[in-house]
Amino acid sequence: MNECDGQRLVLREKGSMTRQVFEQMMDAAGVRANVVIEVARDTMHEAIRSGFGIGVVSLDERGSDPALRYISFSDASPGTESYASCMKERANVRGVKLFMDIIGELTP
Repeated sequence: MNECDGQRLVLREKGSMTRQVFEQMMDAAGVRANVVIEVARDTMHEAIRSGFGIGVVSLDERGSDPALRYISFSDASPGTESYASCMKERANVRGVKLFMDIIGELTP
């Protein structure tokens, strides 16, 4: 995490869970943010590829772009929570109910 101190950062938009977790990690490590641009999830890789700076994506948002290098934070334990949701009136639709039941069985 300390390697990020002073680096040019590309951050997700305000309200992004990825951004919230990363900002908490920076605060805990005393890392100074040098945010050069804020972008939406679907433009993060393009902003990094274009040379704006380094960025942070969650594990499931990693791409396969050979121009980008992904590294894990070895000195931090980031984490976010994910949720499955559906409209109440669709909760008993066969496919939706099956999906929600499976997710419920997999969730502690």
